[in-house]
Amino acid sequence: MLGNMDFTDRREAGARLADPVRIAVHHAAIESSLTVVAIAPGGVPVARPILAALSQDAVDTVFTQVSYLDGEVAGAPAAPGLLPSSAAATNLVIVVADGVETGRAALSVAAALAQAGWERRWLAVPVCPRQTRPALDRHYERVIALVTPLARRSLRWHYADREDA
Repeated sequence: MLGNMDFTDRREAGARLADPVRIAVHHAAIESSLTVVAIAPGGVPVARPILAALSQDAVDTVFTQVSYLDGEVAGAPAAPGLLPSSAAATNLVIVVADGVETGRAALSVAAALAQAGWERRWLAVPVCPRQTRPALDRHYERVIALVTPLARRSLRWHYADREDA
């Protein structure tokens, strides 16, 4: 870590988050396939090590990304092939972002996934303020976070380099 920064960059954050996510999936005894949805652009480099860790455990994983801009979610929930069938609705989707500040993007993605029929939603982020956590807990079955500051603040406080997408 550099100075007061928690992570060098998003790739390191993803590498550190990968093992806790893999262990949580293992302990939850996920026997069906799961989907990893990265909130682009920052969630993509965080998600890559998570995907690698899950594939080592032979977890059947689908990867896609969504965008969040001006309160709108575009991408995976409406993409053909990702709308769950009645059987797939019980499968797990793990949403990955480079962190949470207000939670607006993560909550919007959760709402879009819920509307598309995804009942089991987890959120995996390197940073999640305790102030924001209660709202996330209402929309995600599980929130996995490495750094949990008391209050919200810019993600720039946690990364030495955020230009690594």
